[in-house]
Amino acid sequence: MAAITGPFAAMDRVLFASPVLSLAATYTAPAAAPVAVRVIRCRGDALARLGEVGINRPADLFDLRAADVPVPIRGAALAVTEGGVTAQYQVRAVTPDTSRLVWRLDCARQA
Repeated sequence: MAAITGPFAAMDRVLFASPVLSLAATYTAPAAAPVAVRVIRCRGDALARLGEVGINRPADLFDLRAADVPVPIRGAALAVTEGGVTAQYQVRAVTPDTSRLVWRLDCARQA
């Protein structure tokens, strides 16, 4: 992947390097080596559709830099350390931002 430059890429590097805004994580695609990354937890709900009915459910959303993982894969594992505790997640869905600098990962927490 070519290096992305410009003001948004510079801001992206600063935000994800911040220990206040971002969390240490390990991204592991199926049959691949783990990659140490930093993620930003996003608060929000996801809309689950059941036929004609929509239900809001709490969502585990994380932003991940495209520079760290160019193509995240659904089904990958994400281990996120927050407050000294590591939680395991499985990636359910991946959505890019409009500039393709950040991936939004919708994850399911694993027991």
